[in-house]
Amino acid sequence: MKFRQLGTTDLHLSEVGFGLWTLSTEAWPIVAESYAAGLLVAAFELGINYFDTADSDGEGYSETLLRQALEDQRQDIVISTKAGFDFYDRFAVREHGGLPRNFDPDYLRRATEESLRRLGTDYIDLLQLHYPFPDVLEDDALFYTLENLIKEGKVRYFGIALGPGLDFGEAGEVAIVEREISALQLPYNILDRDPARKLFQTATDTDAPTGFIVRSPHASGLLDGTYTKDTRLNREDFAGDEEFEALGQGIEHLAELDFLTANMDSTIGQIAIKFALDTSQVASVLPNITGTTRLRQFAAAPETKDLPQPMLDRLIELHDDYFHRSDSDSEND
Repeated sequence: MKFRQLGTTDLHLSEVGFGLWTLSTEAWPIVAESYAAGLLVAAFELGINYFDTADSDGEGYSETLLRQALEDQRQDIVISTKAGFDFYDRFAVREHGGLPRNFDPDYLRRATEESLRRLGTDYIDLLQLHYPFPDVLEDDALFYTLENLIKEGKVRYFGIALGPGLDFGEAGEVAIVEREISALQLPYNILDRDPARKLFQTATDTDAPTGFIVRSPHASGLLDGTYTKDTRLNREDFAGDEEFEALGQGIEHLAELDFLTANMDSTIGQIAIKFALDTSQVASVLPNITGTTRLRQFAAAPETKDLPQPMLDRLIELHDDYFHRSDSDSEND
């Protein structure tokens, strides 16, 4: 395993990290707690030192699971967690039909204290605001609270995780330029490079202290072998047309990527991770780890051969000219 410094912090993250959402949320198959804990231990033994959780993942379960698995290794691992989805207020959950966002400073402090208790630790290495809307980033009281949590030694650094339903570009720009956050977590992969690459450039242009953490390097299974160019989707397997159509379009693109595995000994899953790591500002990549086979494959990715520059150039060309055309672009062709 290789390690990288996160921005200007003194945190050094394994280039491949472990996002515990695959072990603690309903979006993934339920696994026994003993198996999940064993997977985390195996990840640590393979050199992974960065573990990313969220207080809302399993309503605290992911944090408790991490404590149970790696409490004795606390000094040797980097823990990040997230706060911002209020699962404590059951009435609001029922009224909202899901978890409401809550970035009130008092709530954030309470959520942090609860995370510390579940994690069984005195400090959180990186506390991330969980999918905040851009206007949240204008709340000085919120950031005053974050700074106080650092002064109190309960949090070492804070950052932001950008998520679905947000204007990534606007929120990311504010976070980097106005708040000078230590870390920004966001999706980035071969098939979808924007707006991440624009935010990488913003951080460079402004000499910001922000380091980046990448999730979704495998584009919802399109780049890890789950789907191939020969896959035929069944519409009945999907809750809505949007996901079905997006995956269908992605599968159409896979034929254009045959040159990757034809010229590399690495798996497509490893190549996708190496692509994300080609950006020096990216400290760690969080693939979806669901079992020991993929854990071992993904953990080995940093040691695989770097992607040759002509291959990287071809991927960028394909993305800009073909993969990432908007619907309006397609209609105008």
